[in-house]
Amino acid sequence: MRQRIEIGAEGEAAFQLRAMREGLKVCRPFEPAEGYDAIVDNGRRCWKVQVKSTETRQRKKSYSVSCGRGKRKEAYRESEVDFLAIHVIPEETWFIVPIEVVAGRVRMTVPSKTCEDLGPMGRWIGRWDLLVWGKWRDRPDRKPTKADLPERTWGRGRQASSRART
Repeated sequence: MRQRIEIGAEGEAAFQLRAMREGLKVCRPFEPAEGYDAIVDNGRRCWKVQVKSTETRQRKKSYSVSCGRGKRKEAYRESEVDFLAIHVIPEETWFIVPIEVVAGRVRMTVPSKTCEDLGPMGRWIGRWDLLVWGKWRDRPDRKPTKADLPERTWGRGRQASSRART
């Protein structure tokens, strides 16, 4: 059986590769104690992402995920992380979950992609569009369109409407 640290390192590397393939820029914090594993930049906004990986099958149709932090397994707070990226290694499945959905939980179950009924966590399978587009709260079940793009408010190309004109 592999060590948890090996499973975590594999998940973080896989996340970085997949996010880059989705057109996102990924940075890692120098301090591991920051509470998140990656900063994801979609060109309009930066998200703090905590990556969790699992190989632990709970039942035939689900996997168990530890989604707490530290040795005491404290729950992540909304002020610390924007998204939880859960990687089910045996199935190469990703769940991109807004932290508001799992805030307060330190352990959870995610369905196998082979299940007929994916349950409430099924809506988050493969939702890379949430990191790319970002506007999940208004329409979580609909694929975003260009009209959903937020106004750019930082970095090069800052729009004049966000500043007072002189």
